Amino acid sequence: MRLLKRFAAPAGSLVLLSSLATYLIVPELSNLVSVLLGTGGVLVLLGLMLNFSSILDRIKGRAVREGGGDVAYIIIVAVVLCLLNFLAARHNGHYDWTEGKTFSLSDQTKKILSNLSRAVEVKAYYYPGTQAETKMRDLLDEYGYAGKEKFTVLFIDPLKDPSQAKADAVTQEQSVVLKSGPNSTTVVAGDEEAITNAILKVTRDQTKTLCLSIGHGERDPKDSTEQGLSVFQGSVEKQQAEVETFSPGMGVPAHCAVVVVAGPQKPWLPAEVEKLQAYLDQGGKAAILLDPGIDSGLETLMARYGVTPGHDVIIDRVSALFGGKPDIPMVPADGYESHAITKGFRYQTFYPLATSLTLASPAPAGVELQALARTTPLSWGEVSYETEAPTGKLKMDPKDKQGPLTLAAVAAKKLGEPPPPGSPPAEPSKSQPETRLAVFGDSDFASNAYFGGTSDGELFLNVVNWLAGQEDLVAIGAKSRAPVLVTLSQRQASFIWIVSILVAPATILLVGTILWVRRRKL
Repeated sequence: MRLLKRFAAPAGSLVLLSSLATYLIVPELSNLVSVLLGTGGVLVLLGLMLNFSSILDRIKGRAVREGGGDVAYIIIVAVVLCLLNFLAARHNGHYDWTEGKTFSLSDQTKKILSNLSRAVEVKAYYYPGTQAETKMRDLLDEYGYAGKEKFTVLFIDPLKDPSQAKADAVTQEQSVVLKSGPNSTTVVAGDEEAITNAILKVTRDQTKTLCLSIGHGERDPKDSTEQGLSVFQGSVEKQQAEVETFSPGMGVPAHCAVVVVAGPQKPWLPAEVEKLQAYLDQGGKAAILLDPGIDSGLETLMARYGVTPGHDVIIDRVSALFGGKPDIPMVPADGYESHAITKGFRYQTFYPLATSLTLASPAPAGVELQALARTTPLSWGEVSYETEAPTGKLKMDPKDKQGPLTLAAVAAKKLGEPPPPGSPPAEPSKSQPETRLAVFGDSDFASNAYFGGTSDGELFLNVVNWLAGQEDLVAIGAKSRAPVLVTLSQRQASFIWIVSILVAPATILLVGTILWVRRRKL
């Protein structure tokens, strides 16, 4: 009994600490943690009961009474800290101070998560402790923070729970299964763009179809060469849309959300143009990509919306300054007009062998016409390109058009009768069907050669999504985590060396010497 009275409480405390250490190191040994916790609690309680009288005498002592204020102060501070921790857990905030917002979701993703129509359940099948699992956990934590209660995440080890993996049809590790309502999809080793577009897929019950015209030398979405559009098709399918081709002579299929005419090399027949116009008149959407010097046969259709292609090739001195060819004009970051397509898009894009566009002023009745992208002021429209280019002496002549030049334009027109002349324009209804048209003076920028290597593909995806009425379904560029290099001049490097090697140690030595001398005089 004397041993229990003396050692029960200390031994119980040690056992309780052992249970805590076991839980932190090997949490899967829950049975052992429970046994240690119970044993320690019993020993501590037994020690307190056997020493109750002596503990009571000490509490009544003078030292305890004098220290009561300190104990109360400690308790108050502990309670305040607990309350602050509780409030921080309920109202936490995330701050990303990196230059490129490397660890933050894009504004597009945040907008989608804030407007979720229904809850999304996410199951991530990753081996715990791996670098891939840590990276995906960090990414999905950001999604959970932005999506709040409508976005739930559960990480599952496929080796320890094979039945759950089988139920979700998961056949490989690093798979993320997203479910919402009756819809589900699986993303393998995905990034932010893949996860965001998968969210849009499972929360929407309708799939968009993009129809690309063929039969006039247009670029083929199944062509994987530099001239094809296979990369574009793959990017569209990543955004959970379908891509198919059609022959203009058969008319535009009724289920087409967007029609893309990518660089026709032969003119469309008048009957084919009429069928495309009939599609647009019913609220259709189309993107027309032209090439200089080629008659597309679509000029009359584009003129109805105020767009006229030029008979020139855009030459840009700025491209030559960057080491490129002068016939590959650049649209600088500030060359985009304010539009839903270019909102948040501030990247340079390049257009090999492009022609300029002229916009009608005023625009045709009922048409909202707007330039989308303009070249630099150092560009011009060369009308004698075929004769001057072989000589290598491209220069601006009086007959050429001075830049900046319109390289891309968009037009929109609400369906219905236009208002009478002189009457105030009626307030447009958001639910009213609308025809949308996008025209580019180049088709090369959408090809495999340029789509992925520059920001051209990202811009074109934004154009297609605007045409389809899915402005929130956008291309999210990958964030670079490359280290930021600081280049110092010789003067700056010398200054840092002098301060760190000479001034700082000398200051510390001087202050120490002064303090030592003053203490000696006391």
